[in-house]
Formats: sequence, C-alpha cells, structure tokens
Amino acid sequence: ITMLSNSNTVSKLYMSVIDDVIESVRELFQDEGIEDRVLEDLRQINSYFCQKVVLTWIVTSPSVSLERSF
Repeated sequence: ITMLSNSNTVSKLYMSVIDDVIESVRELFQDEGIEDRVLEDLRQINSYFCQKVVLTWIVTSPSVSLERSF
C-alpha cells in the first residue's frame, strides 16, 4: 500500500509540473497563433502517459503483492 501511495504522490507531482509548464507557455502559444486546444491535448496525453507509467511500475515492482485471498 505504501508503494501505491508513493506512486500516486509522484504521479501528482509530475502532473503538477507539467500543468505549470503548460500554463507558463500558454501566452507564448497564443502569441504564435497556436490554439489552446493543442495545450489541452498535450495535458491529456501526459495524463494518459503518467497513468501507464504508474501502472507499469506497480505491476513490475517485486515488492507489491497482488495476491487475492479466497
């Protein structure tokens, strides 16, 4: 459970950094005539990527037990 919590914290931190970068370049993109939709697409791609990385890390981590009790 601790590893899941840690991965969630890392994921949130990573998303926060990406969101900050996207917001800091928004005006530059607008000045160049690039639509806001491009930045929102980047945000969605990042979210998808981050979820996949966390899931891969959880599944491949040897210290996470995924056993079920019957």
